[in-house]
Amino acid sequence: MTQLREYLSSHRFRTLFTECLGWERANGTVDLSIDGCAFALHTIAEKRGLAVFLCEVHRTTLANRGLLRRIQRALIKRHHEHIVIYASDEPKKQVWQWAIHLEDGRRIRHREHPFLSSKPPDVLVTRLSGLEFLLSDEDDATLSDALRKAKHALDVTPEQELFSRFPSYAKRSDELAVAMRAGEPGAFDTFCEYHFRLAKKSSRMLLRWFGMEEDDAFQIACIGLVQAAKRFDPERGNQFSTLASHWIRQSCQRYGLESSNLIRIPVHAFWPLYRLQFAHRQSLAAFGLPQARYQFKKYVRQQGIRWVDWLTFERTREIRHFSLLFKDEVDSILERRDSIRDPLDSLLLEENANQVHAAISTLSSRKQEIIRLRYGMGCEEHTLEAVAQIFGLTRERIRQIQAWSEKKLKFLLSSKQDPVKENSLMTDAVPIESAIQEEEQKTEVSSDFVDFSAPISASVIEIPPNVDHDLELQPVEPRVTHPMDDD
Repeated sequence: MTQLREYLSSHRFRTLFTECLGWERANGTVDLSIDGCAFALHTIAEKRGLAVFLCEVHRTTLANRGLLRRIQRALIKRHHEHIVIYASDEPKKQVWQWAIHLEDGRRIRHREHPFLSSKPPDVLVTRLSGLEFLLSDEDDATLSDALRKAKHALDVTPEQELFSRFPSYAKRSDELAVAMRAGEPGAFDTFCEYHFRLAKKSSRMLLRWFGMEEDDAFQIACIGLVQAAKRFDPERGNQFSTLASHWIRQSCQRYGLESSNLIRIPVHAFWPLYRLQFAHRQSLAAFGLPQARYQFKKYVRQQGIRWVDWLTFERTREIRHFSLLFKDEVDSILERRDSIRDPLDSLLLEENANQVHAAISTLSSRKQEIIRLRYGMGCEEHTLEAVAQIFGLTRERIRQIQAWSEKKLKFLLSSKQDPVKENSLMTDAVPIESAIQEEEQKTEVSSDFVDFSAPISASVIEIPPNVDHDLELQPVEPRVTHPMDDD
């Protein structure tokens, strides 16, 4: 058996029959022309009139069952009883073919056994060993004995099916795949476009699973198709549809789930719950509405799934959009609402906006710019990373400056006074930082928390006796810079 496998994997068929199975050596060639292609069949062995032919063909020919049978019909006219072995080198693949006339004498029953040379089926190898003729059987061996052994070995259902359903499609696909692997310009795009029909057909599973739009489902299937095309190697002997079916299905299960549900459900949790839908329908059909819930709930617990998870799954599957209105309708409603707004409300909004801008103007220039960029005042909103790149600081430093500026603004706006006047006329000689500290001391802070918002130690402003009390006084700037202040 080991020697037989070695001969099959190395395509040493003449040695296999003459030295291992005890057949006689034979020589000869039969030339046939089928569908405009020339085929040369070489005789390698013979036993009592039963000949064995070897035909070296391309890998696309091995996938065309109809062409192989046409070759055999033409060969029957030259040699009535025979076995044909078709083999290809890239990849190493072979097809053993045998035919027998039925009792009416007109119809022919074909048997083809395709397999990869590196992995011959164990059952087939066992049956092929039955073709052996011992020395003790040489005198009594006849053609009937040879046919009986051949029938026992090959007249059975094949263990593998490696034939293509659409041979012309597979042949063109192989040509494009070879060009793609060779790196020809545009070959990859042509190869993917040629298999769009496969993606179109496979995308139907998304329509069935999630009820997606046909165009969206096709785009998701194309993602898997492209991934399969990048990994396809025609010299391995497999059809592209075999590889692409796996990748398209994986793409549909992953991206289809993310695109179809507004509320995301993890993949590992979705599919067990999705399969429960079929059990739910069977429960309704078998027990009716009153008993179906009890029976189904018991079944869910047997599957190791919580009942609350099933209820959540049902609710999320029913949600198709968060609003009953489309975006255009929502925009039109907002425009009409703005157009009929009360003038008093508009005045209040404008006044509040003026107060906010006045409060921001009391900050330093860099703080003003950071606040405007972060909140999109006069521009688009910027992330911490974008603002940090503009000022050449870290994101954490930008966040600290923003937090400290917001505290100042909150104090100014909560004082219910003009922020500009509040900042310029500080008659009570109390800095803003001190007021912010008083607000923060109202909340409990743990002992191990480092308070970066501690007040700056500043002296109280004293008015000399020879200075007019009506003059506008400016607060004394402290010498120690607060850790949260960047200026």
